[in-house]
Amino acid sequence: TGFNPWQRPERAAGNARAVAEAILGGGVKPQIESFPLEEVVEAHRALEGRKSQGKIVLFVTQ
Repeated sequence: TGFNPWQRPERAAGNARAVAEAILGGGVKPQIESFPLEEVVEAHRALEGRKSQGKIVLFVTQ
């Protein structure tokens, strides 16, 4: 038996509402680190070395 959030729909709905309110209220701050594509090696090192939390985004400069 595993965790099934939909086993109790009334609880799942309340949890979903609480998460949505936290997001809309600014209580959830996504952690995003960005690197120019030219620094892809450094970005990969940050991932490998667990020096980054959240997501890493590569962007293209012109």
